[in-house]
Order: sequence, then structure tokens, then C-alpha cells
Amino acid sequence: ISYATLLHELLPSMDVFVMWTRRDHQPWAIHEASSVGLPVVSTDIAAIPDLVLHEKTGLLAPPGDTAQYLRHTQRLVDDAALRERFGRAAREHVRRAFDPDKEYNRLFDALVDPARAKIHASRRLSPLSTRLD
Repeated sequence: ISYATLLHELLPSMDVFVMWTRRDHQPWAIHEASSVGLPVVSTDIAAIPDLVLHEKTGLLAPPGDTAQYLRHTQRLVDDAALRERFGRAAREHVRRAFDPDKEYNRLFDALVDPARAKIHASRRLSPLSTRLD
């Protein structure tokens, strides 16, 4: 299966995306599922709550709480209106919070700003240590 088929045909044909994890701290699959309007059931760890807003774009459970995962999954399976509402909110959340134009600039600034600060700090040398070029 190609990535395009997965993203544009298979994921949009689903009703719910469930990813129970104890280790994956920011799964790209959740981002992709949300971007096509799927509500998500996942784990309340690391950066996942940034991707899945509990009770808004999906449902989160503590790591290892299988009973809660099952209740959350069943809740979405049973409630088409909730799936639709969470799915719309998930798509909008991804578009708003993870806009590449904004994210790439933010990431670039986070990487470049410390380097710039170090360069500026090194230029503020005492007069005795300044070299003439």
C-alpha cells in the first residue's frame, strides 16, 4: 500500500483511530489520522495530549489502563455524532496547531536563536581580549 493510498483512501474510510502506546511519545500516525478527520483514542503520555485534546478531538487514557481504553473506544463506536464532532475538531486542530509554515519557522527559531545568542555573547569580549583583524 502506498502512503498516498493510506492517507487519502484508507484512513478517511475509517470511523475511529485507536493507538494504545506506552512508548511512542509523539506518534506521527495520530497526526495523520487527525488530519483526515478521525477521532483518536490513545495514551495520555508525553506529547500525545498536544495531538489529541481529551474530550475535544479524541479520548486519552493512562498508560496500561486497558479498561479505560476499551470504554473510550466503545463510547466512540456507539456515538456517531460524537465521532463526527471530534473528527471535525481533530482536523481543525491539526490545521491550526500544526500548520507547516508556522511550525517550520518556530522550529527554525528554536534551533537558530541559541546559536545567535552564543555568537552575540562571544562578540562581547573585554577590550583586552579583542583581536584586531
